Amino acid sequence: MNQLRLCIASNDGVTLAAGHLGDAEHLYVYDLSATSAPAFVERRPNRAPGSPTAHANAAKMTQVLALAQDADVLVARRMSPNFRVIAQTSRFQPVVVSVQTLAEALALLQARFHELADDVALRQQGEFSDQVPIFGPTAITDEPTTPPLAR
Repeated sequence: MNQLRLCIASNDGVTLAAGHLGDAEHLYVYDLSATSAPAFVERRPNRAPGSPTAHANAAKMTQVLALAQDADVLVARRMSPNFRVIAQTSRFQPVVVSVQTLAEALALLQARFHELADDVALRQQGEFSDQVPIFGPTAITDEPTTPPLAR
């Protein structure tokens, strides 16, 4: 796999949204490879229903996944209950990053490109996991019981 398509949660195109993927105002789409600079594709407005305080909303998750339909990887700063469901049941690879900016997130994901590409390849073969990778030193989660896989 030479390229991955990412959907990154951001409200302004500079910093990662502080909340969950589905709470962001926009999804910023990038193509990522191991050897060349990340390529910006487009900004997609998030019109999914629900409020920032309503978590694990299936209708909202369905709309966000439709918005990200051509993506391989979903990227957010905050773990959500839906990220766990996505990891267990879909072809999308959710990833939590513990950095502030899109530039930092892209650099972190590019440094881990081969590991991430391996995870995506397993998903394409129908092998799902409930583990959501966390790239970076720490992450914010709404799941107090089962810690995500730290990498």
